[in-house]
Amino acid sequence: MMKIKIHLKLGKVCIGKKIFQCRSVPHSPNYLKGKHWAVGVAWRDAWKEEIWSRWLEVKKKYDTKKLPFKKARITPYIFSIKPQDHDNFLASLKPLIDGLKDCEIIIDDNYEHLKYEQEIYIPVNTREAEHIELIIKSIKR
Repeated sequence: MMKIKIHLKLGKVCIGKKIFQCRSVPHSPNYLKGKHWAVGVAWRDAWKEEIWSRWLEVKKKYDTKKLPFKKARITPYIFSIKPQDHDNFLASLKPLIDGLKDCEIIIDDNYEHLKYEQEIYIPVNTREAEHIELIIKSIKR
């Protein structure tokens, strides 16, 4: 079985109607904990939409007949000014992983179907350079 690797480079997402708030890296759960539930839902939906958008851009490069991956390994690369705690960063990936499931790149995000590699933090000097990249690889069953 040939292993497949999908590379998604995510961009900036924004929420709001009159006043926009934009982010290139998902908020940590600690930040969202003190906010109204609707703010958390708006950020979750914005990140899931970003996954869809990026997937539609690169989908033609991949053999989609081999999707969804029955078992996958995800390596997140975070390009950010400020590093997050390991546990906060993993929790902040939840809407991105749900987006991969919605796009049918992965079957499910439970331990049987999905493994995480240690995130790789790459410091950058400006907010404009911040972003997240996900490498999703199929792995043997």
